[in-house]
Amino acid sequence: MRRLVRTGLVAVGGLVALLILAVVAVYVWPLGSPALQRGPAHEAVSFDRAVDMARAQIRADTDDRQVKPDCRSILDEHGHKTRRSVLLLHGYTDCPSQFRTLATMLYDEGYNVYVPRAPDNGTRNPGDAAHVTAQGLVAYASTAVQIAGGLGESSGVIGLSGGGVLATWAAYYRPKVVKRLLVLSPFYSPNSSKVADWELKPLIVLYGFGILPDRTGFGFSYHGLAQYLRIVRNYPDRPATQLQDAALVVSRGDGEINEDLARKRMLQLDPKTHEFVPPKSWGLSHDIVTPRDLNGHSAALYRTYIGLYEGTGTR
Repeated sequence: MRRLVRTGLVAVGGLVALLILAVVAVYVWPLGSPALQRGPAHEAVSFDRAVDMARAQIRADTDDRQVKPDCRSILDEHGHKTRRSVLLLHGYTDCPSQFRTLATMLYDEGYNVYVPRAPDNGTRNPGDAAHVTAQGLVAYASTAVQIAGGLGESSGVIGLSGGGVLATWAAYYRPKVVKRLLVLSPFYSPNSSKVADWELKPLIVLYGFGILPDRTGFGFSYHGLAQYLRIVRNYPDRPATQLQDAALVVSRGDGEINEDLARKRMLQLDPKTHEFVPPKSWGLSHDIVTPRDLNGHSAALYRTYIGLYEGTGTR
């Protein structure tokens, strides 16, 4: 009996040791990746080449029967290289249509505008978005910046949520092109009511690297969310010194993101970051771009966004 008890204690002790090792391994797992800090190398392209590349993406979206017609990539261009161009990056599980109205306003202001569809987003099967990868998202953002750079003499990026993550990546790693940055509800980290701070790295490691089978939480794929969080973990801890202007917009009703971290991250990127918080009475939540979610305030918000992006303040 004593031998059995001793054997059982040894077995339990071994399991505890394995569990401790597993926990330690998760927390020391390296998230830095040179591939996520560079992305594919792209040379500058001419206006004509940029238009050809954007139209090729639109044709690919059109030919792909799985892509919803209203989710195809958007190109609004004036037929020549303009003084200013802008890249709009939509949120995770959404598609370019959420920027349709703002894109038109920017076009009317004289911009050439490009709104590309992110990989695995905007399809007839919403579950496709679970298949995004950090490497694929970085490659998508890098190519989109290359196109936007060819459309205008000066270029920048506006991104919502996951698109804000990629816009920030572009400001750091494509400084020759990205001179202006506006991030809207950036998903640098989930709201602590959704994911506690101590749970964040295990989520990134276990789901982001496929160690655990994917699951859905608060309406999103854990694997998909973890890809954006992996990209955030590859930002440098320094300012993006070549930015001319940077701005942040967050909503008081946003229960999806960590607002304090968003503010801290943007101030680290540019200590002169401008910030705008819509009035609480407007009842806005996480999506502060799609017109149907703006409770009749879209015109005022879009004018504000353009002013913030241009560094002239609110309009």
